[in-house]
Amino acid sequence: MALQSGRLGRASPIVRASGDRGPGAFGNDGNSDVVFVAKLAAVSFGGAALIKYGSLVLDVPFEPNGLLAMTLVLGPPIAYAALMYTQPK
Repeated sequence: MALQSGRLGRASPIVRASGDRGPGAFGNDGNSDVVFVAKLAAVSFGGAALIKYGSLVLDVPFEPNGLLAMTLVLGPPIAYAALMYTQPK
């Protein structure tokens, strides 16, 4: 247990578990960072390829369609609102 001086000059105890590696270290064995970066890179490159070459497969961006536009604009907020409504408080 260590003592740390607070804002008013009084000492307050700081309790740490043995083997504590600091904030955010719960279950962090170092290898999970590499896995996270690899997944992030894979999703980034996959998304970039989908955006770049997706227009060759679909004619969506080249045809004016009001219903599709409204679905793309209003769909995500409606889906998020439905998700928040169904979640327990």
